[in-house]
Amino acid sequence: MSSTERVAVVGWNGDDAATDSRIVKFFNWETPSKNLNLKDYDIWVLLPDTIPDRMPSGTIWDALDVEYVHDALLHNTVIYVLGDARRRIDAGSYTRDFLSWLGLSIRWDSARSTVERNAPELAIRFGVTEYIGARRTWDYALEWAVDYSGTLGGSILGRSQTSISKYTLDIFSLCMNRYNRCIAFGIQLSLNKSTGRYQGEWRVETSYGAVIILPGNSDEVVDYLNSFLVEAIGVSLKEQPPPWVETLTVHGQMELDEKLSDLYAKQDEIAGSIAAVLDDRQKLRSPLGVLYQTGTELEVSVLDMLEQLGAVVERPTESNLEDGWLAVETNQGKFEGVLEIKSTKKPQFDSYGTKQLLEWVTRGIQLRTKKYKPIFVGNAALMISHTERKNPFPKNWIEQAKLGDIVALTTSTLFDAYVMHKCGTLASDEFWNRLFSKSGVFAATDLEACSKSNV
Repeated sequence: MSSTERVAVVGWNGDDAATDSRIVKFFNWETPSKNLNLKDYDIWVLLPDTIPDRMPSGTIWDALDVEYVHDALLHNTVIYVLGDARRRIDAGSYTRDFLSWLGLSIRWDSARSTVERNAPELAIRFGVTEYIGARRTWDYALEWAVDYSGTLGGSILGRSQTSISKYTLDIFSLCMNRYNRCIAFGIQLSLNKSTGRYQGEWRVETSYGAVIILPGNSDEVVDYLNSFLVEAIGVSLKEQPPPWVETLTVHGQMELDEKLSDLYAKQDEIAGSIAAVLDDRQKLRSPLGVLYQTGTELEVSVLDMLEQLGAVVERPTESNLEDGWLAVETNQGKFEGVLEIKSTKKPQFDSYGTKQLLEWVTRGIQLRTKKYKPIFVGNAALMISHTERKNPFPKNWIEQAKLGDIVALTTSTLFDAYVMHKCGTLASDEFWNRLFSKSGVFAATDLEACSKSNV
């Protein structure tokens, strides 16, 4: 079987190109769908900015629907979208958003912003490190994207879901702005299996193809398309001089080469200084993780923050059991608690958190002869800013918590306590005394009472 990858660039006129490992072909958006099956190609490069204002019927654009694209992703196709993906396309008898074939409901944030945080390992994986770095200011970002909630028709997302397995489209960031919204991002098709331990808990079994959304990194389509093709695919739209030309010199070049050498040396020194400052900055901002992280990453961040607040933390050695234990000594004595740390994209938590905590309390009695205070730390509604989130604890959840002597707080409240601690305004003993004496939700008003100005 040939290992040569086939690349289809849709939305540009160009001559076929090839490298040792790839064949690249170019197509207009008006190409009849009967003449082109994109699923024959391993990599698609789609240019929304070059779609005509009005599309005729029977084109490649008509072929792009949810079932067609998801089937391609299931066969490990990688789809790059270069340019403004917010476009709405008029095809005569209908209009639809350019990304409608993803099967996601998408909302954009149109505020101008700059890159704040990158995912360099993902940029390297998809060959777009230099592409993303070419522009620092962007005109829009992703606010949120969610499934159509069962209205996907023939898509495998709806057709193949069972009680033990399901396909999902999961968003991952390539770079984000200071508001933690994606500027460049990817969408991965994954098969998830139920863990079988609790309802609603899933793990990724297999990952398939992905869609990579990249805004233009320059003003002209030819420039940002060429920037992408050179880096990610290894071909260029522009005529490149043959290698032997580089061995020649012209009058006055040596002086410029010496200047370039000095500038490159300074650039390396500056790059090293920038990298060091960025590393310090990233470490300084790491506590923000409790506001958006999930899974193991969230658990680690919460435990680290509890230590910062003065608790002695015992980390778990087994998965799928207690998320940790903590002990504190205050002016009222010594307190010990057991932790359940959960995250959800939904606006509210279900009852499994309280169920698990009560199980951990029983295990503490049986295995350690200790009755720990059950403490729930939760991060809900991940897709929106923590300042816009509503109460994540339903009425019946709070009633169950009170009956089980459970204290619950959001990661937002925990983060606010951390900020007060760093600012020197948190009365630590009062914070821990109130937390361990509370049954139900430890809310913002409880935290306000722990300010040194109120004690």
